[in-house]
Amino acid sequence: MNAEFNWWLLILGLAAGAGIAWLVLTDLARRDEDLAERERATRVGPPARPLAADGRPWLMGERFTIADCCLVPTIDRMADLGLGRMWDGRPNVTAWYARVQARPCFAKTYYPMTRLSEIFAAQKVS
Repeated sequence: MNAEFNWWLLILGLAAGAGIAWLVLTDLARRDEDLAERERATRVGPPARPLAADGRPWLMGERFTIADCCLVPTIDRMADLGLGRMWDGRPNVTAWYARVQARPCFAKTYYPMTRLSEIFAAQKVS
């Protein structure tokens, strides 16, 4: 009777594992669809909208502020991951990012080998 019980537990475990795997895989597929839909719908998120509203050089106006500092890592990581296309057709965002890159603090912060693309390119699998 003990061996039979173990078989039932094994069968139940396999069925539960298959069910969980199915749930995870369908959820991942749904997330990919949702992400693609959100990317098409938004193109550029709310932080970039103030740049498109008028000709201000920085998010909050004429001065580089903490708001710009908070957005720089996100925009830089997106550009590093090849998601810069999200602000194609948004010249104010492109100009803002170019101004940020021209600042001396940018070069000190994003020195060589700090970006994922550089790190993974250096770790080529042979």
